[in-house]
Amino acid sequence: MKLLALLRTGLFSLYQSVKRFPLTIFLTTATTVLLIITSRVDGATTIETLGRLAMATALGVPITLSIALAFERMKSSRAAEYGSYALAFCLLILYYFFLLPEFGMVPITRYIAVTIALYLAFLFVPYFFNRSGFEMYVIKVLSKLLVTAIYSAILFAGLALTLLTIDLLLGINVSFTFYTNVWLVVAGVFAPCFFLAGLPAINQDIEKETYPAVLKVLLLYIVMPIILTYTVILYIYFLKTLFTLKWPEGTVSHLVLWYSVFSAGVIFLVYPLVRDNKFVKFFTAWFPKLVLPAIMVMFMAIAVRINAYGFTENRYFVVALGVWIFGVMLYYSLAKKFKNIVLPVSLALVALLAVMGPWSAYSVSRNSQNRRFETLAAEYNMVNGNTLQKPDREIALEDKKTIISILEYFERSHSLREVRLLPSNFELINMEQVFGFSRENIWAIPGKQVYFHLHTQVKSLDVRDYDLLLNSDNLRQEAITVGTLTVKYSPEDMELKVLGGNQELYANSLQRFAEQVVERHGAASLELPVEDVTFVEENENIRMKLIFTRITGVNEANQITFDDLGFYLLLKIKH
Repeated sequence: MKLLALLRTGLFSLYQSVKRFPLTIFLTTATTVLLIITSRVDGATTIETLGRLAMATALGVPITLSIALAFERMKSSRAAEYGSYALAFCLLILYYFFLLPEFGMVPITRYIAVTIALYLAFLFVPYFFNRSGFEMYVIKVLSKLLVTAIYSAILFAGLALTLLTIDLLLGINVSFTFYTNVWLVVAGVFAPCFFLAGLPAINQDIEKETYPAVLKVLLLYIVMPIILTYTVILYIYFLKTLFTLKWPEGTVSHLVLWYSVFSAGVIFLVYPLVRDNKFVKFFTAWFPKLVLPAIMVMFMAIAVRINAYGFTENRYFVVALGVWIFGVMLYYSLAKKFKNIVLPVSLALVALLAVMGPWSAYSVSRNSQNRRFETLAAEYNMVNGNTLQKPDREIALEDKKTIISILEYFERSHSLREVRLLPSNFELINMEQVFGFSRENIWAIPGKQVYFHLHTQVKSLDVRDYDLLLNSDNLRQEAITVGTLTVKYSPEDMELKVLGGNQELYANSLQRFAEQVVERHGAASLELPVEDVTFVEENENIRMKLIFTRITGVNEANQITFDDLGFYLLLKIKH
C-alpha cells in the first residue's frame, strides 16, 4: 500500500508540473526527440540542422519558465500571457535563423551566454525586485536540482542494468545508441518533470523555511575557512612579488577571478544566517573589502597580456567577468544592507552585453586584432590605400609569427574576410605571394622539435560506387572483416592491407600519401580543404579512396616524422 501511495504521489506531482509548465515540458520533450533522431541519422548537414533545432528548443525552456513564473506573480490576463509565449516562439525562430546559422565559435559562445542569462532570469523573476527570501528560494531550487540529478542517475543506472541483463541473458543485442537514447529520455523528460514538480509555488513563504543543516555545516566550517586560507596565501604571494620585483604570472588572473566568483556565491548562500551567526556577519562585512585589492592585481596582470597580444574573446570574457565581480564586491563593501538579487540580475546583463552589440566580445576582439595586424603592416610599408603590398624589407621572425597567429585567429574563430587589409580571395596557403614568406617551418627552432597538426573537416562523404566505408579510429583497434573481405591497418608502420580470403588485394604504406600533403602545404598546424587530402588508387582487384582527417607529426631540422594518421577509407571490390 505504501508503494502504491508513493507512486500515486509521484504521478500527481508530475501531473502538477505538466499542468503548471505545459510549454516548458513540451520543449524539453521536443529537444529530447530531436537529440534522439540526431543520434540515429547520417549525414553531417542533417545532423547539424537537427542539432541547431535542438539548441533552439532548449533555449525556449528557460524563456517559457520565466514567462510562466512572471505571470503567476503578476496574475495578468490570459491574452497577455499567451501573447508573451507567442512572442517568445517568434524570437526563438529568429534566433535559429539569424544567430545560430552554424556550429562556429561565435554562435556557440553566444548561445552559452544567452542560456546562462535566461536561466538566471528564471531564478530571479519570481522575486524581482523587492521581495524577501530570495536566498532561501535559490537554496531550495538548487537542492531540488541536486535531488533530481541523483534520482535521474539512479533511474538510468537501473534501466541500463535491466538492458544489460536482457542483452547478456536473452541474447537481444542492445546498442550503445539505445543506452544513449534512454539517458536522453531520463534527462530530457523525467528530470524536468520531477524538478518542476518540486519548484516552490509563487505564494509560498520561503523565508520561514529552516536553513538546511548540511549546507550550513559545509559552508561555515569547511568552505569559508578554506576561502580565508586561500586569501592569506594570495596576499603572501603578492608580498613576494613586491620583494622580488617580479610581476605576477598570468595564471594568477584566473586563480583570483574564479576564487572571487566562488566567494560571491558563498556570501549569497550564507546571507540568511547573518543575523544569527557572528562568523557569517564578520565574513560578509570584511571579505569583500579584502578581495578588492586582489581583483585589482588581476586586472593589472590581464592588462599586460592584452597590451602584448590584443583582445580575443577569451580575454574579453575574463575582463567582463572581472568587472562584474569587482562591482559586486564593491557593492558588498559599500552597501549597509545589500540585496542579493543584484548578483543574478547584473550577471545576466553582463552575459547578454558581452555577446550582443558593437561592444560585444566579437566586435572588440576583431577590431583589436585588426589594429595589431595593421600596425605591423604599416611598420613594413605594406599598406597601399586599403590593400596590402609586399613588405619593403625582410619581416623579423617574431613579427612573422605574430602575423600568422593573427590570421590563424581569424580563420579559426571568424573569417579571413574580416581582416580589413587582406584581398577578398586570400587563403593561408597564399601567404608567400602576399607577405613574402610561407607558413612552412616558420615556427621551427634550429635543433628543436616542432609539432605539427594538419587537419580537415569532412562534413559529408559521397559513397556512391563504393562498397565499404571505414574509419581509422576503428581500424587501429583490430582488423575489420566484412564477408570475405578483411581490412588491416597498423598505426606503428602506417601499413594498410586489404585481403580477400587468403589473397592480398591491396597493400601500401599510407605515409607516402601524408608526405605528399606535407610537400604541398608544409609541416605546419592548419586546416586544409578536403580535396587536398583525398587520394584515389586502384588495381585489377580493388579501388580505394583515402581521405585524411588529420596528419600529426614532428619536424626536426626539416626531418619529418609522422605520429598519427586519421582517415576515412572507401573501398570498391572489382571482382
